[in-house]
Amino acid sequence: MAIRAVVFDIGGVLEITPAMDFDARWEKDPGLPTGTVFQRLGDVFPAGSLGEVTEAEVLEAVRDRLEVGPESDGPSPTMSITTPRPRASRP
Repeated sequence: MAIRAVVFDIGGVLEITPAMDFDARWEKDPGLPTGTVFQRLGDVFPAGSLGEVTEAEVLEAVRDRLEVGPESDGPSPTMSITTPRPRASRP
């Protein structure tokens, strides 16, 4: 009997993945204090990795909480995390 299997490795279980230093880069460029990214987004990243929120909701939270993106004067154009797209206007 042949064994058939598919192994998915997302998140460094079987593969060693380098540390992601996006938080340090996102803080350095606009001059945010160390730890700001995770203070503002600490609830969003786990929810996104578990599928509790959509990718679009994660990106929206990043834009809103770090004040970057298409409607923001944002700290810096290098903070952009995705192609700008229209956002709903707020009252």
